[in-house]
Amino acid sequence: MDKKSLITGFNQWRSKYVKDRTFLIIASIIIGMVAGLVAVVLKVSTHYIHTQVQILASSEKFHFLFILFPLTGIFLTVLFIQKIRKGKIGRGIANIIHSISKRSGSIPADNMYSHAVSSAVTVGFGGSVGLEAPIVVTGSAIGSNIAGLLLMPRKEKIILLASGAAAGIAAIFNTPIAGVLFAMEVLLAELSIPSFIPILIASASGAVVSQALFKGHIIFPLTQNWNMQALPFYILLGIMCGLLSVYFMRMYFLTEKKFSASTNHYKKAIVGGVLLAACIFLFPPLYGEGYVSISDLVQGNEILLLQNSLLENFTTNEYVLVFFIVAIVLIKVFATSITIGAGGNGGVFAPSLFTGALSGYAYATLMNMTGSANLVKENFIAAGMAGMLSGLVHAPLTAIFLIAEITGGYTLFIPLMIVSAISYFISKSLEPYSIYTGKLAQKG
Repeated sequence: MDKKSLITGFNQWRSKYVKDRTFLIIASIIIGMVAGLVAVVLKVSTHYIHTQVQILASSEKFHFLFILFPLTGIFLTVLFIQKIRKGKIGRGIANIIHSISKRSGSIPADNMYSHAVSSAVTVGFGGSVGLEAPIVVTGSAIGSNIAGLLLMPRKEKIILLASGAAAGIAAIFNTPIAGVLFAMEVLLAELSIPSFIPILIASASGAVVSQALFKGHIIFPLTQNWNMQALPFYILLGIMCGLLSVYFMRMYFLTEKKFSASTNHYKKAIVGGVLLAACIFLFPPLYGEGYVSISDLVQGNEILLLQNSLLENFTTNEYVLVFFIVAIVLIKVFATSITIGAGGNGGVFAPSLFTGALSGYAYATLMNMTGSANLVKENFIAAGMAGMLSGLVHAPLTAIFLIAEITGGYTLFIPLMIVSAISYFISKSLEPYSIYTGKLAQKG
């Protein structure tokens, strides 16, 4: 019996004995578990590559290679895409949105592994991007292809596609609620209650698998109480995050456009890698996803950001530190877009959290230094992350609940709502499209 006959026979049996609604729930559980497992494998493999690179860079003999590792990662990624995938690899969440609207939710089967492999190499070697977009693409591809294999109709295929994406986000951050909200806000324009349940179940399944197998989840203990006197400063932070989001988007698209003008993939990889190496040489925290730097800020080890930089002898000068952090925030967008434009694979999810955290810290520190207020820096780090994510992705609910979940509580729920809403409003007013849909809008 061939594959097609087997699938047809299974679907006939299923339609006779299992209700469509029940089968959709079962399929969402399977997709959630598979996406969660893939997310764990991606995280573990990326951390393994990163650890080996760090061990090599820690030796005095090879320390100078530290800034060149990202170039190596980009070049290896380009080799994989051009030689193994023959140049065929869809980039980012924008392609998933396009698949939903124009291709009935159909995603090429190779997306179930190609983004995971290429992003692990890019990020593992220190590319200034995140793993979240690749795992969303991978999870979406898993959902879409399983639905296609089972000959499910368009509507159910899109639901299972979104289920895979939600499970990916839930597994990466251990945030099932944020995973569901991401699928609703970013991927699905319309959502009914029956559609919501499979996505919720898939997200929970992905989080359970990830929590059982992976212990290195991103958790920042930012749950200190806040007071009403700080409210005006949260409002100002929301305005700042909204404007920074617009700056990030415009510079991102501009830089990526410059790289897309060249058709020589290997030349782009070398030029981009050298530019990225220069950025990391001047601002070492630009290396990798940036979550280590956020942890340093939260734990009060902000002087570690100056380590191995040209300003490492000025650790006692708070003004130098704030200036350094502001510079990193402004340069991060170039490091991210260079990594992607040069041929690396990754997303802007982690960079948005990174720039938001540093912005919130610099803002609170500056206010405290000038005597304008006595702000809790950790709270503003969390609020800054939510504000930047909301402004860039145009998904305020995802931003609010993601930060609330990874900080271990909802103590800052009101400030997160205020900053996210204001940032979203300003960003949406100045840039009608998000950093994902902006690419589609440019292509008409």
